[in-house]
Amino acid sequence: MAVSELRPRQGVRLDGAAAQKARHSHQRPADVGRPPGAAWTTAALPPATDAKAAPPTAAPKAAAAAVQVPHPHHTALGTALFGGLLALAGAAPWALPRVFLLFAATALPWRAWRFCMAQPRSAPFLLDFCYAVNAAVAAFLCLPAGARSPGLEGAAYALADGPVAGALVAWQIAWHFASPDHTVSVLVHLLPGLAMAAHRHVLHSPPGNGASAPALAGREAAAWLLGAPLAFYAAWQAAYFLAVQVLARRCIIQHKLDTSYRCLTRRAARAGNVWARLVLRGSTARRLAVYGLLQLAFTVGALLLFLPTYFSPQLALLWQAAKFLLPMWYGCRQQAAQLRRLAQHEVHLQVDARGPGSSAQPAPEAAHFLPCREGLAPGKGIRQPELQLGRRTRQG
Repeated sequence: MAVSELRPRQGVRLDGAAAQKARHSHQRPADVGRPPGAAWTTAALPPATDAKAAPPTAAPKAAAAAVQVPHPHHTALGTALFGGLLALAGAAPWALPRVFLLFAATALPWRAWRFCMAQPRSAPFLLDFCYAVNAAVAAFLCLPAGARSPGLEGAAYALADGPVAGALVAWQIAWHFASPDHTVSVLVHLLPGLAMAAHRHVLHSPPGNGASAPALAGREAAAWLLGAPLAFYAAWQAAYFLAVQVLARRCIIQHKLDTSYRCLTRRAARAGNVWARLVLRGSTARRLAVYGLLQLAFTVGALLLFLPTYFSPQLALLWQAAKFLLPMWYGCRQQAAQLRRLAQHEVHLQVDARGPGSSAQPAPEAAHFLPCREGLAPGKGIRQPELQLGRRTRQG
């Protein structure tokens, strides 16, 4: 062992006799003569041979214990919610506005409590545009039937099924049945447009007790379907900038709170695409300005794409089906990627459990977990007794 490999962290210097003793004794530098409290780096020291030392599988076991296992109750509840919502949309679409009001009265307060108490760093997310639109749609549906004018209906419908529903595609929001947070995030963007589509194209009362709402036309349609939503967006953007960038800026920086801009900046940095290179340049003021302009362009584009669905029930039905299918696809893709990572983790656990002196090839049963280009090896199904989430695979 070289003298330079014995480096105390507090600047202790060894004389020639002490260094000679440390070189030939192969003992820890604590026996060489360091002052109390001087810590030594052990990266260059030989591995400990004490029989009481921690086994080599301690770290893999700790890593395996950190794997989060989906709760079966959450999975069952999420699956039942998905099936029940589909059945209700097909059998009783006139009840969808009431379902949304029930969701707004239960899930949204739960989300507010979770962001403020369980995840306080996420509290600024409650000021996002989607929650403002959810509040606007809930307020419209709570109005008396005589006060629900076609103009207000068109503006609320455009906001809900335009930019808010379009965020499901733009941000690729995944629907995981086992995750209440993912489920609520999807429904926040899906249910308002679904409720307003039912209110617009279906009877907004049980059959025989109401009629479809009349459609807007001409300048009135342009004013309520484009002008009013853009005015709502401008008012929200001004209020959001005042709250986040002016009034609460110091609090957000001191407590390291998360905002939509920070979250999307991290995602853009990981993606590294042309939009990331466009936004992540220059000063903070320039980044905020470019991000705001892109958000405005997305809002206008989503409103223009919404217009055909307002006048065509068939296109509205196709868009509602896409709003169900796309989050399901994103969720399945993420779960497949998680399953692949978990399989690789299980293989590494088996290799580590065999010890550093064994071959690098995993155990024979680990071949059922080996990933290939398409995911898991074709023809090698995962046997349930061997793939225990959060536990190391039993060695034969």
